Amino acid sequence: MVDEIKSTVAAFSAFSKDKVNLCRKAAAKLSEQALWSKFIRHYEAAYDLALQHAIKRVSDKNTTRAPQVCDL
Repeated sequence: MVDEIKSTVAAFSAFSKDKVNLCRKAAAKLSEQALWSKFIRHYEAAYDLALQHAIKRVSDKNTTRAPQVCDL
């Protein structure tokens, strides 16, 4: 991993000024796609789905289990 980072830094340092600017613009554009504000709705939907499944599991567990000694 360290060698890969070293190679990437070395290659980047050899880029022309124009290529560096092009890479910076591409990185900025890519980073905009990964903003939390764009992911939050997907996170909330996944969290809601997981919560619904957990509630169903607990509900199913409570309705299908045999009575325990301490339940009598």
